[in-house]
Amino acid sequence: MIKHVWTILCEKIITDQQTNQTSYLTALEGVNTGTFPAAIPYIALGVLWFKDSVDEEPLKFRIILISPNKDEKTLLETEQVLKAGNHRTNIVLNGYPVQAAGTYFFKVQVLKENLWTTASETPLVISLVDQSATKKK
Repeated sequence: MIKHVWTILCEKIITDQQTNQTSYLTALEGVNTGTFPAAIPYIALGVLWFKDSVDEEPLKFRIILISPNKDEKTLLETEQVLKAGNHRTNIVLNGYPVQAAGTYFFKVQVLKENLWTTASETPLVISLVDQSATKKK
């Protein structure tokens, strides 16, 4: 059986070439912008899966971005065949456009028995900040 372990939003993902260990740097809960529309800066999304048996098993999943007004955009839909152990899925969003402030959700869904089931929903708060208040006089 394949299990979703966790999902994280961060600024950078680094995988060591010698050890294959991964570092998820600067976890993100929110992003500030001075204007809309805006482009989300470099954001990485990491997902860890665990497979508990040695038999190969297909995993079909998708990642959906849900805006504050409930619009949904599929960012990734893929299928992988997993063997036993941990498996990582890492995607990078660089300059993804957003139209408004509010809470966006990155939803990870898995296809099981022809039904999409939600494995996780990770929020990202995008805030409008007054740029004039932060400028020094």
